[in-house]
Amino acid sequence: MIRFILATTIVATAVATPPFPKEAELLKDIKLAEGFEATLFSAPPQSNYPVFIAAAPDGTLYVSSDGNGSLGRDKDRGRILRLRDTDGDGRADEVTEFAKVDSPRGLVVDGNTVYCVHPPDVSAFTDTNGDGVSDEKKVLVKGIAFDFKGRPADHTTNGMEMGIDGWLYIAGGDFGFMEATGTDGRKLQLRGGGVIRVRPDGSGIQLYSRGTRNILEAAVSPLLDIFTRDNTNDGGGWDIRLHHFTGFEDHGYPRLFQNFGDEHIAPLADYGGGSGCGAFWLDEPGWPAAWNNLPYTSDWGKGPIFRHTVKAKGATFEETEKPTPLVGMTRSTDGDVDARGYVYASSWKGPATFAWAGPEVGYIVRIAPKGHVPPKLPDFAKATDMELVKLLGSASNRTRLEAQRTLLRRGLNAAIVPSVYAMVKDAQAPLVSRVAAMFTMKQALGAKANEAIAALTGDPVLGASAIRALADREDQITVAPSALTAALKSADARTRKESIVALGRSRQ
Repeated sequence: MIRFILATTIVATAVATPPFPKEAELLKDIKLAEGFEATLFSAPPQSNYPVFIAAAPDGTLYVSSDGNGSLGRDKDRGRILRLRDTDGDGRADEVTEFAKVDSPRGLVVDGNTVYCVHPPDVSAFTDTNGDGVSDEKKVLVKGIAFDFKGRPADHTTNGMEMGIDGWLYIAGGDFGFMEATGTDGRKLQLRGGGVIRVRPDGSGIQLYSRGTRNILEAAVSPLLDIFTRDNTNDGGGWDIRLHHFTGFEDHGYPRLFQNFGDEHIAPLADYGGGSGCGAFWLDEPGWPAAWNNLPYTSDWGKGPIFRHTVKAKGATFEETEKPTPLVGMTRSTDGDVDARGYVYASSWKGPATFAWAGPEVGYIVRIAPKGHVPPKLPDFAKATDMELVKLLGSASNRTRLEAQRTLLRRGLNAAIVPSVYAMVKDAQAPLVSRVAAMFTMKQALGAKANEAIAALTGDPVLGASAIRALADREDQITVAPSALTAALKSADARTRKESIVALGRSRQ
């Protein structure tokens, strides 16, 4: 028996093919870049109002469906949906209501747990029996946004991504919050927009970067470079901007950007008017080189999901080409990618703009290069620890992250730590794999990993990432400040930048 969502209720049906009454109309709305193809993955009445989406490695898709949009305040309009394509035809044929929650926003899938930002809180929802419905909920952060009594969920705390360092990076809108409190009692206030990060257990909440307006999601690269498309205001010179976040920096909004341009971090690009929304990083086998290992952002106002061609320049990046649409659609909201190389993109096509307007709103498409043959997906649950260590060397960013998370959920066996460290030190291995292995050690061993990591701070390739790992947790910094100060003399701009940030964290 397969269950489908109709409006806001679940009904049972034996129909095996999803009923998409307006499929032909919706397909006409999709305009793909040359060389790509798409299927309509989901549409009303099966699902609707997709605000954010998150793909598991196998393509199971979780959807923040919020009928309130950004301005509605009706209770019980929000839910997290789980969509699955069980027959491999590129269309979801199974859907369950994973969790009922008001104002669902950013999602991160981690095994059988889904982390969700849902103003005013961040929670972890866990499906313990695999039936597609969460049966455990744990609040990780309270008060990280306003509830309906204070305001609707516009300009709120929005999207969320997990880095290879294990931090949850949350995009905060410019209305900020008065007092967010994590599970360890640590508190944080934010007046304005920025990037906040917190550990998956709700501890260590901190402000990562500030000075943005209404950012909705940040794309996190395998090397922990973070990018977002900022949201424009009603004038005054702050337009759609492409930001690169590095930690501790101020991007200028609203206090500095008009009159003190040399006192804040300049954007990589300014695109004029628009309405930036979701973001994701794509680094998967099977994608053309020109479209791979790059950040993508969506723009509600302009419509498409854009590829950003960024290139390292000193301690930051430069955009070498104008953003190129991967897919044009009406009011795009978000995108994500699974470990098989399929990209999912969501739209709010329909009568609704910022609040409930009936059930017929939105759709989701699945995109891939023409003729794409997805790689065979590892069985992460059944893989041995050593097989998971080898998967840290995968060419797939999503596979590396899932292998790491599986190892960490099990607890890193002491017998394989030397193999993990061997990958860290392997100069012939791709840098992304060495960094993945290093942060696997750091998360599993904490301060006990510092001595081994500190030995790599002088590595010309890995040094910057090693310094970042050493300062990853303020409560685990055991290296002397002099060791970090020495790196300030490095010829590598990125290493110098990480040293400055590390020194700042060591003195907090």
